[in-house]
Amino acid sequence: MKGTIVIVEKVGGFQDLVTNEVTFKHGEKIKFFTKKTAKNPEGDFEVVLGIDKSDLNGHTFEYELSDKGNGKIKKAPEDYAKKPYGGGNNFTARNNSTNDSIMLQVCYKANKEAYAKDNADLVWKYTEEDFDKMRSILAKLNN
Repeated sequence: MKGTIVIVEKVGGFQDLVTNEVTFKHGEKIKFFTKKTAKNPEGDFEVVLGIDKSDLNGHTFEYELSDKGNGKIKKAPEDYAKKPYGGGNNFTARNNSTNDSIMLQVCYKANKEAYAKDNADLVWKYTEEDFDKMRSILAKLNN
């Protein structure tokens, strides 16, 4: 089922569980449970979904109902599903200037270790060549 949220209200709880009553635009009211955690000490429904409280209303969610009438959100809205930088070690999610900077530093370090002792004048020349080769290889992989 899909529904557009209109209101979210905390209606109760027990120990580390919070009961939230969610009212959808089509009039249906469903109880969703959230758990209090260190990152979400109040058990806020919006935090579980990864949405700012002021942005919650009006978003459509997929949800499922249990036999007891309680609900479970199956999927967050598309515009909140992915953070722009992936929230972790997602190399491809960074912007190109950051990727290029990292790659250039790696090439420079490798060439500095390889040539600086006897041929310091070759370090930057080979760094540029290696960097350009790496960028063209990555461009071919991404296409």
